[in-house]
Amino acid sequence: MVAPDVDQMSTRRRLEMTALGLFDDDGYDNVTTQDIADAAGVTQRTFFRHFPTKLDALMGDTGERTMVFVNHLFQQPPTMTLREALIHCISEGDSPTGPDAADVVRARVMAATPSLHAEIRRYDADLEAHFVEWIAQRTRRPRDDFDVKVAAAVIVAARRATVEAWRNHNGSVSITDLAHQALDRVDLDLDSG
Repeated sequence: MVAPDVDQMSTRRRLEMTALGLFDDDGYDNVTTQDIADAAGVTQRTFFRHFPTKLDALMGDTGERTMVFVNHLFQQPPTMTLREALIHCISEGDSPTGPDAADVVRARVMAATPSLHAEIRRYDADLEAHFVEWIAQRTRRPRDDFDVKVAAAVIVAARRATVEAWRNHNGSVSITDLAHQALDRVDLDLDSG
């Protein structure tokens, strides 16, 4: 990964980009917060002012972006099917260039680091819980309804496969197009059941 231009970015972003570069080059488990601080030209204390842990530096604003997406889902009109609402939110959330190089590195580091796989499962479980809530609300079914739980799990699995395919293409394909393809392959019609 290319070293960040120190003069052109905030300290937080510089720390994040430096951390991603080190994680990608040396492996997440081999990099310390002191290594990141030194490479970014700041103190470790400054690092901790911006990120409580090196995992937070790896994740960046992923959590905030996820919540923006989830909140947008809940705002979709009830006239849309589940699939239509998902596609709409995915398409609206996509920037003209799609995810950036940092997202590719983040996905690559997480996939290559066994110590982070539990974090990936936790993230997926949290995301699945949001989908359960959203689907239950839209379909007026209880959260523990089997079809609701299966639909949420399928969406998360489709997301996981989409990110993996995108990462394997080194971010050179549209993640939105991949998401559309993934959703074309699943049946989210809970109205007929």
